[in-house]
Amino acid sequence: MSVEGYRFMNNSSGTNWTGYFGTATSAPVAMVMGRSRIVIQGGEINIVSSCKRKEHIQEIQGALKAIRRIPAVTFNYIDDPSKKQTHGFIAEEVAEVFPQHVEVFVTPDDEQTLTLNQAPLLGVLWKGMQEMMKWNEELVERIQTLESIVKDL
Repeated sequence: MSVEGYRFMNNSSGTNWTGYFGTATSAPVAMVMGRSRIVIQGGEINIVSSCKRKEHIQEIQGALKAIRRIPAVTFNYIDDPSKKQTHGFIAEEVAEVFPQHVEVFVTPDDEQTLTLNQAPLLGVLWKGMQEMMKWNEELVERIQTLESIVKDL
Protein backbone atom coordinates (compact mmCIF):
# COMPACT_ATOMS: atom_id res chain seq x y z
CA MET A 1 0.00 0.00 0.00
CA SER A 2 1.43 3.47 -0.96
CA VAL A 3 0.05 6.94 -0.31
CA GLU A 4 1.89 10.19 -1.17
CA GLY A 5 5.37 9.30 0.06
CA TYR A 6 4.27 6.69 2.59
CA ARG A 7 4.39 2.99 1.88
CA PHE A 8 3.52 0.11 4.20
CA MET A 9 4.36 -3.53 3.59
CA ASN A 10 3.35 -6.61 5.53
CA ASN A 11 5.66 -9.58 5.99
CA SER A 12 4.45 -13.07 5.15
CA SER A 13 3.34 -13.79 8.73
CA GLY A 14 0.96 -10.83 8.74
CA THR A 15 2.25 -9.56 12.08
CA ASN A 16 5.24 -7.44 11.09
CA TRP A 17 4.61 -4.24 9.15
CA THR A 18 7.32 -2.08 7.61
CA GLY A 19 6.55 1.57 6.92
CA TYR A 20 8.55 3.65 4.42
CA PHE A 21 8.36 7.43 4.66
CA GLY A 22 9.57 10.12 2.31
CA THR A 23 9.88 8.21 -0.96
CA ALA A 24 8.30 5.42 -2.94
CA THR A 25 11.64 3.86 -3.91
CA SER A 26 13.32 0.87 -2.32
CA ALA A 27 15.84 3.22 -0.62
CA PRO A 28 13.57 5.34 1.61
CA VAL A 29 14.61 8.44 3.53
CA ALA A 30 13.28 6.87 6.74
CA MET A 31 11.54 3.65 7.60
CA VAL A 32 9.95 1.94 10.59
CA MET A 33 10.50 -1.81 10.66
CA GLY A 34 8.78 -4.23 12.96
CA ARG A 35 7.81 -3.04 16.38
CA SER A 36 10.85 -1.12 17.53
CA ARG A 37 13.38 -0.12 14.90
CA ILE A 38 13.70 3.22 13.12
CA VAL A 39 16.39 3.50 10.47
CA ILE A 40 17.30 6.84 8.95
CA GLN A 41 19.41 6.55 5.86
CA GLY A 42 21.82 9.46 5.40
CA GLY A 43 19.93 11.79 7.70
CA GLU A 44 19.65 13.01 11.24
CA ILE A 45 17.20 13.44 14.09
CA ASN A 46 16.80 16.96 15.42
CA ILE A 47 15.11 17.84 18.68
CA VAL A 48 13.81 21.36 19.34
CA SER A 49 16.38 22.90 21.68
CA SER A 50 16.17 26.69 21.38
CA CYS A 51 16.11 28.66 24.62
CA LYS A 52 13.08 30.44 23.13
CA ARG A 53 11.12 27.22 23.70
CA LYS A 54 12.34 26.49 27.25
CA GLU A 55 11.76 27.84 30.73
CA HIS A 56 13.08 27.14 34.22
CA ILE A 57 16.56 26.45 32.77
CA GLN A 58 19.03 25.23 35.41
CA GLU A 59 22.40 23.50 35.30
CA ILE A 60 22.28 19.78 35.99
CA GLN A 61 23.44 18.96 39.51
CA GLY A 62 24.98 15.72 40.74
CA ALA A 63 25.53 14.18 37.31
CA LEU A 64 28.33 11.84 38.39
CA LYS A 65 26.30 10.59 41.35
CA ALA A 66 23.38 9.86 39.01
CA ILE A 67 25.64 8.17 36.45
CA ARG A 68 27.02 5.86 39.16
CA ARG A 69 23.49 4.74 40.04
CA ILE A 70 22.52 3.64 36.51
CA PRO A 71 24.34 0.58 35.20
CA ALA A 72 25.22 0.49 31.52
CA VAL A 73 24.55 -3.02 30.25
CA THR A 74 24.89 -5.29 27.24
CA PHE A 75 21.88 -7.38 26.24
CA ASN A 76 19.84 -8.73 23.39
CA TYR A 77 16.10 -8.38 22.87
CA ILE A 78 14.13 -11.57 23.56
CA ASP A 79 12.04 -11.24 20.39
CA ASP A 80 15.00 -10.45 18.10
CA PRO A 81 15.67 -13.64 16.13
CA SER A 82 19.25 -12.54 15.36
CA LYS A 83 20.02 -12.27 19.11
CA LYS A 84 22.31 -9.36 18.21
CA GLN A 85 23.98 -7.96 21.32
CA THR A 86 23.48 -4.26 21.99
CA HIS A 87 24.34 -1.71 24.69
CA GLY A 88 22.10 0.49 26.76
CA PHE A 89 20.12 0.79 29.94
CA ILE A 90 17.29 -0.98 31.75
CA ALA A 91 14.24 1.30 32.03
CA GLU A 92 13.40 0.13 35.55
CA GLU A 93 16.90 1.12 36.75
CA VAL A 94 16.78 4.51 35.02
CA ALA A 95 13.34 5.13 36.55
CA GLU A 96 14.87 4.98 40.03
CA VAL A 97 17.04 8.01 39.17
CA PHE A 98 15.16 9.79 36.37
CA PRO A 99 11.50 8.70 36.45
CA GLN A 100 10.56 11.56 34.11
CA HIS A 101 12.37 9.81 31.24
CA VAL A 102 10.54 6.47 31.57
CA GLU A 103 6.99 5.92 30.38
CA VAL A 104 4.57 3.02 30.20
CA PHE A 105 3.75 1.92 26.65
CA VAL A 106 0.78 -0.33 25.94
CA THR A 107 1.36 -2.69 23.01
CA PRO A 108 -1.38 -3.64 20.53
CA ASP A 109 -1.72 -6.86 22.60
CA ASP A 110 -2.48 -4.72 25.70
CA GLU A 111 0.86 -5.66 27.26
CA GLN A 112 2.41 -2.88 29.32
CA THR A 113 6.11 -2.30 28.86
CA LEU A 114 8.45 0.52 29.83
CA THR A 115 10.01 2.86 27.29
CA LEU A 116 13.04 5.07 27.83
CA ASN A 117 13.66 8.49 26.33
CA GLN A 118 17.46 8.33 26.08
CA ALA A 119 17.99 11.79 24.55
CA PRO A 120 17.88 13.70 27.88
CA LEU A 121 20.55 11.39 29.30
CA LEU A 122 23.04 12.99 26.91
CA GLY A 123 22.85 16.19 28.98
CA VAL A 124 23.60 14.22 32.16
CA LEU A 125 26.55 12.47 30.51
CA TRP A 126 27.86 15.79 29.17
CA LYS A 127 27.63 17.39 32.62
CA GLY A 128 29.32 14.33 34.12
CA MET A 129 32.21 14.74 31.69
CA GLN A 130 32.51 18.41 32.66
CA GLU A 131 32.58 17.45 36.34
CA MET A 132 35.28 14.85 35.63
CA MET A 133 37.35 17.37 33.65
CA LYS A 134 37.14 19.92 36.47
CA TRP A 135 38.07 17.29 39.03
CA ASN A 136 40.99 16.15 36.85
CA GLU A 137 42.26 19.73 36.48
CA GLU A 138 42.12 20.19 40.27
CA LEU A 139 44.05 16.94 40.80
CA VAL A 140 46.73 17.98 38.28
CA GLU A 141 47.17 21.28 40.15
CA ARG A 142 47.44 19.46 43.49
CA ILE A 143 50.00 17.01 42.07
CA GLN A 144 52.06 19.87 40.64
CA THR A 145 51.96 21.65 44.00
CA LEU A 146 53.00 18.49 45.87
CA GLU A 147 55.79 17.78 43.36
CA SER A 148 57.06 21.32 43.83
CA ILE A 149 57.06 20.91 47.63
CA VAL A 150 58.87 17.55 47.41
CA LYS A 151 61.44 19.03 45.01
CA ASP A 152 62.20 21.83 47.48
CA LEU A 153 62.80 19.42 50.38
